[in-house]
Amino acid sequence: MPAEIKSKEEFLKLLPSAKECRVVRRKGVVKLKLRLSRRLYTYKTNEKEAEELLKLVKCKIVEF
Repeated sequence: MPAEIKSKEEFLKLLPSAKECRVVRRKGVVKLKLRLSRRLYTYKTNEKEAEELLKLVKCKIVEF
């Protein structure tokens, strides 16, 4: 079961250990899903903040 991240700081904290980042774009909302070795984490944000965060991602990015 995926866990939802509520803050940008939590997302940035988990980012170095992520194996994959999935991006799901919907109307007005972007979901960033981090796949770690044991769990999937989701973070909902807007388009502008998502683009800023994706620049920091070092792992594989998959767009849906």
